[in-house]
Amino acid sequence: LKVDANNAEAHVYLGETERVLSWDVAEDELELKRAFESDPNCIAAHLSAAALQQWTGLPNEARSHLQAAFRLDPLSPMAGHLDVLLELRGDRFGEAEAAAQRLMESDPSYSYFERDLALVYRQEGKLDQALDIYSRLANVRPQAGLAITLARLGRNDDARKALDELIQRASQKYFPSDEIAAVYATLGENDE
Repeated sequence: LKVDANNAEAHVYLGETERVLSWDVAEDELELKRAFESDPNCIAAHLSAAALQQWTGLPNEARSHLQAAFRLDPLSPMAGHLDVLLELRGDRFGEAEAAAQRLMESDPSYSYFERDLALVYRQEGKLDQALDIYSRLANVRPQAGLAITLARLGRNDDARKALDELIQRASQKYFPSDEIAAVYATLGENDE
């Protein structure tokens, strides 16, 4: 921003940094406003605004920004991912599954943290279908979703083995601690 105070993407990422590191949502919103003033067609700004508004409980506003992002880049994997999450948050499983299928068709290798289709299946209760996807993905990267699905299937020993792999990975390389916490919560070990 010192080089170019009108760089929309720089405003977007500065705002996200403020929100993530300082829990300053107001500063994130201010930087998004600056980004839109600099470039109303900045896809990063629309994606960030959609995510922020989804997380803060404003699904209609999130949907509006998501539609703008799709207009700017119909094949954006991040827009596809946010579409899945927005539909899941509204308990629209059929729409979430369709969004996940579209995402897989447009970019078969895309995975933010976990495969969106596996997440949708897990949330729908289609645990065997979710397990199939997670099992294949575990060869590439340990999957919290695998451990969660195994626990929901009542296969707690297998879930703990998958959890141990996650913890081992976290000791060697970054792994999101909230995913490990989600596995513990699914196993009923809330203190852990």
